Amino acid sequence: MNLSSIPSIPPTVILREVDGVTTLVNLVDGACFTLDEIGGRVWQLLEDGHAIEATCRQLATEYAAPIDEIQADVVAFIGDLQDKGFVSAA
Repeated sequence: MNLSSIPSIPPTVILREVDGVTTLVNLVDGACFTLDEIGGRVWQLLEDGHAIEATCRQLATEYAAPIDEIQADVVAFIGDLQDKGFVSAA
C-alpha cells in the first residue's frame, strides 16, 4: 500500500474493547491483534474510510509530530495489519 491507498477492513474483522484494552479479532482464523492508543486512533480513521495520507496528516496534527515520521510508522503499521489479514488494499 502507498499513501494514497484506502485500506479496506474485511467484514470478518471486529474490534473489541475489554477493560481498556482494544483488540482486533479476525473471525476467520481467530487471530488477535492488540492496539495501543495510537493504533486505536489509526483504526478509527481507517474505519471512517480515510486514505493513509489523510490518516497521517490527522495524526501529525493531533500528536504534533513530524509528518515524515508519522508516515513511516503508519505505513509500517498498516503493512503489518495487512500481512496478518486485518486489512486489505481497497
